[in-house]
Amino acid sequence: MRSGTEKAALLNKIKAPEKVAPSDQLLQAREEKELFDIQVEKDQSRHTNHLTVLSIWVLGIAGLVLLLLRMYHFLTPLSWQWLNADQIQTLDKLLFSGTLGSILGKYGGSVFSKANS
Repeated sequence: MRSGTEKAALLNKIKAPEKVAPSDQLLQAREEKELFDIQVEKDQSRHTNHLTVLSIWVLGIAGLVLLLLRMYHFLTPLSWQWLNADQIQTLDKLLFSGTLGSILGKYGGSVFSKANS
């Protein structure tokens, strides 16, 4: 515990807040708001990036599971398979049409732009 004189000495060291003109307060408030808005924007961007990475992982794992399932049905005897021909065909459409579409979308734009120039 501090004695009364120590407390008084500490209180004397504390300075009273400086008087700030109203225009300075407005400038300071604007600066704080701008900094807050920048921080909120960064947080939203970071959140969006996390969601994007998570969705890429989920879609990649789902695609891998579908591919492994298709390989299993391709390699095993008919007695071990549980999907019928229509279900396998639907699985093939899901796997390969989406893959071809994404490849065409990714590389097709650069091929067509080179062909047109």
